[in-house]
Amino acid sequence: MMNGDFGRVTNEYLGFLTEVKGLSPFTENTYRADIRSLFQFFDVADVTSIAKFDRECVRTYLAWLTNLGYERASVVRKLSVIRGLFRWLLKEGFVEEDPVPRYSVMRKENKLPNFLSIEEVERIFIAIEDDNCSEYVKLRDIAMFELFYSTGIRVREMSGLDVSNVDIEFMRAKVLGKGSRERMVIFGIPAKKAVLKYLDNGRPQILSNGEEPALFLSQRGNRLSVRSIQSRARKYSRLAGLGKDVHPHMIRHSFATHMIEGGANLRVVQDLLGHASPVTTQTYLHVTGARAKESYMIAHPFGKD
Repeated sequence: MMNGDFGRVTNEYLGFLTEVKGLSPFTENTYRADIRSLFQFFDVADVTSIAKFDRECVRTYLAWLTNLGYERASVVRKLSVIRGLFRWLLKEGFVEEDPVPRYSVMRKENKLPNFLSIEEVERIFIAIEDDNCSEYVKLRDIAMFELFYSTGIRVREMSGLDVSNVDIEFMRAKVLGKGSRERMVIFGIPAKKAVLKYLDNGRPQILSNGEEPALFLSQRGNRLSVRSIQSRARKYSRLAGLGKDVHPHMIRHSFATHMIEGGANLRVVQDLLGHASPVTTQTYLHVTGARAKESYMIAHPFGKD
């Protein structure tokens, strides 16, 4: 197969992932960008046929990405994407051999997730309370960030919430996660009170179209976008004087860390976060392990010199 046909086949592959595997539009765009990097390498390395992309080319490709300044995590992800692509190409008969190693030749660095302390979370809510914005926006943002911290859901899941997804009485919500997988998350009494207050006194003031199903609305009455939610998080982190930009995923990390520190079962946290594998959730065990060691060194009589 010549490279001129490769673009068409790539579209077929992405269509397969979207229709059969339930790939989200956001993830599809990421995959497309990663495969585009491979196209660019073909031009630079003068690889005229996909059949000529062998094991040695894979190593050269990874080195090329590194020299371009891509971080290790990005290179590992791009390798994973082309691994799936070539498996599909082999299965569909477009290539005779799969040149991509089954196991990664590069290991992703294990970075511990950044998270907020309980005191820093409280400072964010104080910042929202003290913000000089309209009352209905304040009610919306308090409800939204209470839900973030109470459920640990992703920012796209928060943006996608409809009013009908939230069961106030039983303090739970149905979210649509990665791969179009639905799951139930639980929230606490502070979030329940905040959401009720927003639904009674905030959302009706913003709503311009009575048929809009979204739970959280922009000031124009439309669904609040992911970008807008991220912007609100950055704003309140600055107002709280945290000295760092807080993004919604950091609040998700904080939820998971505080849950495990509080004694929650790892499998329960995995289900609430919507992780397909417990390995992902186990990252938070390393975080709490580090905190436990720090506490030990401070508290134990033989923990310090």
